[in-house]
Amino acid sequence: MVIQDIMTNNIKFKGLNSFYYPILGNHEKNSKIYYEAFDLPKGGGNYNKQWYSFSYGKCHFIILDSIISTKSEIFKNETIWMINEFKNNKGKNFFVFFHYPFWNNSSISWRKQFDKLEKAWRPIFERYNVKIVFNGHVHAYERFEKNGIIYITTGGGGAPFDHGAKKEILPHTKKYAYGILEYILVEVTNEKIKILVKGVGEAKDYDVRKITPINKLLDYIEVNLK
Repeated sequence: MVIQDIMTNNIKFKGLNSFYYPILGNHEKNSKIYYEAFDLPKGGGNYNKQWYSFSYGKCHFIILDSIISTKSEIFKNETIWMINEFKNNKGKNFFVFFHYPFWNNSSISWRKQFDKLEKAWRPIFERYNVKIVFNGHVHAYERFEKNGIIYITTGGGGAPFDHGAKKEILPHTKKYAYGILEYILVEVTNEKIKILVKGVGEAKDYDVRKITPINKLLDYIEVNLK
């Protein structure tokens, strides 16, 4: 699952031997090229691909477009579609993915908190017992927990790093790592969800061109399933 800005470095997607599910971000700008590039499950919005979902076993994955205005008619349609996804997949473990995180601790001045998006969607996530929300946009790793839901920002995929966290960390922050290339492995069993965050490279002075290889466990979370 790709939430963060895509850094291809001339790697061809057709060479991948795993399923690849992209998510619209602020750089795609809802471009026709994005929709033509990927054969996605039918969902809703433009080309029925702007948001979509799929199930695997007892897990249901919901992929949303967080870039559109919360005041727009298309955002209302997306939210209605999302609620129906929750209603029509009762008993499954819900994982939600979208680009903009509700919160961040970045020291970059123009990294804002997405309060309107949080106001529109967080109560719905809590009502339908979403397990984990995954986000991108902020070029760092962060984990938040609020009202029983884990929110993970995974932005260490190769884009230029944000230059560290601000001094006053948000109170619902549980973990963060800036200047580190990372990936996340999620394992779901009948009893629990296991999340492993692995650091593979650390940047000097947050410069993505000056990477030292590392093999570091950045975070580990277990969620018991009822």
